Amino acid sequence: MMCAARNTMSSSGSSPSGSDLQAFVMEFIITGFLMLVVCAVTTTKRTTEELEGLIIGATVTLNVIFVGEVSGASMNPARSIGPALVWGCYKGIWIYLLAPTLGAVSRALIHKMLPSIPNAEPKFSKTGSSHKRVSDLPL
Repeated sequence: MMCAARNTMSSSGSSPSGSDLQAFVMEFIITGFLMLVVCAVTTTKRTTEELEGLIIGATVTLNVIFVGEVSGASMNPARSIGPALVWGCYKGIWIYLLAPTLGAVSRALIHKMLPSIPNAEPKFSKTGSSHKRVSDLPL
């Protein structure tokens, strides 16, 4: 079958190597974790925009390292449905449509219910650090 041959290729998108339940749970957890990190770093101004991107990128990288073997670490329905449409292989596609959506929505709701963390104090510099830059020191 052409679909089975394509699933071994990296361009075929995500396909669960474990059971469907394992893949569903892993996708739910890692997408939720990613959403929680994104919400946490973007709703407070304790970091710079560059650092926010680094934190989110590191989260995606760690998700792929730890869960990539089990579920493919999709974390995004579009990342899975695009290759499935191109290759015509829909094995386990329901996992990659449902689990990330439920994981992201549930964590966004959890983040909304958490008490808000105050923004950095005004005395902090633009970088969100309490350390003074050389250019900020009095002459």
